[in-house]
Amino acid sequence: MSFLTNNTAIRVVKLTLGTILAIHLADILGLHYSFSAGIIAMLSIMDTRLLTLKIAFQRLMSLVLGLILGVGLFYYFGYSLEVFAILLLIYIPLSLRFNLISGLVPSCVLLSHFINAKSVDVAIIYNAFGLMFVGLGVATLFNLYMPSYKKQIEQMQRQVEGLISHIMGNLAKQLALALGDKQAETQKLYQQLNAQLALMEKTVQQERENNLFSHSLFDVDYTVFRQSQAVILRYMIDNAFLIKFPQEDGKTLAEIFQLASQQINREIIPEALSAQLQAMFSRFRQYDLPTERVAFEERALIYQLMTDYQRFLDLKYNFVKKHYINQ
Repeated sequence: MSFLTNNTAIRVVKLTLGTILAIHLADILGLHYSFSAGIIAMLSIMDTRLLTLKIAFQRLMSLVLGLILGVGLFYYFGYSLEVFAILLLIYIPLSLRFNLISGLVPSCVLLSHFINAKSVDVAIIYNAFGLMFVGLGVATLFNLYMPSYKKQIEQMQRQVEGLISHIMGNLAKQLALALGDKQAETQKLYQQLNAQLALMEKTVQQERENNLFSHSLFDVDYTVFRQSQAVILRYMIDNAFLIKFPQEDGKTLAEIFQLASQQINREIIPEALSAQLQAMFSRFRQYDLPTERVAFEERALIYQLMTDYQRFLDLKYNFVKKHYINQ
């Protein structure tokens, strides 16, 4: 059962115990159809605290809407399958319109109890609300404990930094030698980077939704910052491997990239790298334009790499300024 990770195992226990507890509580309270409370609890234990609360509210509102429609239809037109079909034809579109679709199935189960009893007695209405409150209450109670993803997020951040560092090192080698031998490896690293960033974004969102009273945006900002850098890296990779001949400016930029590969950590202010890059820009402005087409294209690629890398550094500086300098 290697597929059962720690978080998955916790969720399995929550679903099982929550279902049993809801059924038991419904029995203690003397509610009919107590297993319905267990099913509602099982369906309402979500991945995050925030989502659990949202779903609970939607399902409660869905039940109110369903009872308003169902009680009227059953009372005036009877308890047949045809009436239930008419109810669904009205209930489903309204649920979609008011974003209550997550409560449709549990509410329909509770509405079916009226058909079984062939009555819209107040006691059955109370019973429906009781089952819903027990199920939602148990689900909310069980989701008071949620495992923290903070350590996983920090590990993902280090992995992202490692991948960017490796990519920058490969770009430095390409600019210095123009052999093109690192292209396939760099493309693979970039795919891994994008996959890691997508996973980190999802995990950060889960952690944020579990901490309802925490307002720290560090992990969110970090993820957005690295995603923005990854977009720029895509262009840098493409342009770097278009260079076919090693040249002096390429070697100078390679030295900057090699140094950059050692300074990817989020806390490091990229002032020295930016200063070296600005010095390169100053030299470029003093150059005469190449007369040969190949030389012109190669220099244009170098200049574009410099421009992209300046944007790359600006993203880093803005992040460091917000979360370290201004703290």
